[in-house]
Amino acid sequence: MISALHSEWYKLWRRGMVLGVIGTTVGTTCLLTIVIFARASSAAPGATAGQLLSGLSPSLASLSTSVGSVQGLKIAGDFIGLISLVFFAQVIGSEYRDGTLKVLLSHEPRRLQLLAGKLTALAAFVAVAVLAAFAFEVATAVVLAGARGASTDAWWTNDALQNAIGLAARTIAAVIVRGLMGGFLAVLFCAAVPAIGVGLGYTFVADALIVAAWPDGRNWLPHEALVAFAQGGKAQLETGQAGLLIAAYAIVFLVVAGALFRGRDVTT
Repeated sequence: MISALHSEWYKLWRRGMVLGVIGTTVGTTCLLTIVIFARASSAAPGATAGQLLSGLSPSLASLSTSVGSVQGLKIAGDFIGLISLVFFAQVIGSEYRDGTLKVLLSHEPRRLQLLAGKLTALAAFVAVAVLAAFAFEVATAVVLAGARGASTDAWWTNDALQNAIGLAARTIAAVIVRGLMGGFLAVLFCAAVPAIGVGLGYTFVADALIVAAWPDGRNWLPHEALVAFAQGGKAQLETGQAGLLIAAYAIVFLVVAGALFRGRDVTT
């Protein structure tokens, strides 16, 4: 597993991967932060932290609360998760498309160790992307807060720092599980394109349709659980419950993908 992890980790640090995954993650998060501060209104001086979390148009007063420094990352979390899904699916699916999987298996015939090494490297790479986005987002927020006259005193309290670190940790976990979904679909279809199509189709279309027909699905579906966990819980699903759910989904993705990867012949 270690050799497979090292091999995959080395391949990931190509310029295209760094710009495509880390660059896009950082750029999107910082752009959302710029939009948030640019649209912030000086009205509603009594705005609370709860009002801040509602969207892209908070008040300057709400941006001065303990959660103001990480609003960009909070909103960008779902998009980063989709980047992770596509990234995992593309990397694993391309091994089937390009025929390189046979070469990899000739060097590491233990299939489960090979898959585990690849997935671990991919998970670590997206974790780096989220941490980079977190660091750049906070730096961007500090600069913009000064430009807009928003106070940052509440950002550096113990509660604020714990909230920021917790958000970053939950985002990393949710992004990795979303990536495992993409990796599972790539192994299932032995290709990247259908895996990405199904993953995005479920996220943007199927999930909403299922919830419309089955309202209790908000408490069980993977997309709903991932969103609730990353956001720190919601009315229908608390953070702890959402965490247990996404852990269960991660185990299912890993077990089924491992069984398929181990048991099927590589024909391409």
